[in-house]
Amino acid sequence: DVSVRASLNGRVLSAPVRVTDPSYPASDGVSFLGFLGVDEHALTFGVLGLARIGSLVEIRVPVSGWFPFQGADDWYTYIGADGFAGQGREIGPCTARILPDLLGIGADAYLMMRGRGIASWPHGRELPGAPMTLVDGFVVAFGFAVQASVGPRPIAWAELYLSLDLLVGARPPTLSGFGRARGSLHLGPCSIGVTAQMTFLAQGRATYLWAQVTGRVELLFFDLER
Repeated sequence: DVSVRASLNGRVLSAPVRVTDPSYPASDGVSFLGFLGVDEHALTFGVLGLARIGSLVEIRVPVSGWFPFQGADDWYTYIGADGFAGQGREIGPCTARILPDLLGIGADAYLMMRGRGIASWPHGRELPGAPMTLVDGFVVAFGFAVQASVGPRPIAWAELYLSLDLLVGARPPTLSGFGRARGSLHLGPCSIGVTAQMTFLAQGRATYLWAQVTGRVELLFFDLER
């Protein structure tokens, strides 16, 4: 039996490394850890990259892949994942944070490709029809979410959120999507908000579409929702 292991630990656009510095993550610049493994079962790899510029921007990108030598169709490659506890999706999404201490603007994204179905996708989305499972066939899944909070709490501030998850499956032919958008304006103890949600599924000859828009007003002693 032959087993090969390789690792990578590097930094780019950062200050010279001192002996007392932690190996990861770097305080500023671009740093990354990588792993490659080959044995009698599979080829496995993973890279975790982090880019940081002081308190302005922080970007995290996890990448992983698994290619078995037996059951060769049961492979996967992820650039970020949805965080489901299984199928290697625990690595979580790619994330970006802009001025986290001031504006709270952030974004998450993932791209997952699998050779043999997918379970409980998309993870963490509480929408009709979610999560869904495809037992077999090639699958490509993509998703992103953007959130922002602007204004001084608890005086007056606004919150925005947008998410979209899309999946294309080969067996059976499947096209599915889940979307959600939310916006709210807060003035002290009062707030006004709107939420829109959508689910779409086309599988074989069946097509399903569900959409809902809800408005909400929160006053000091009561709430109104329509």
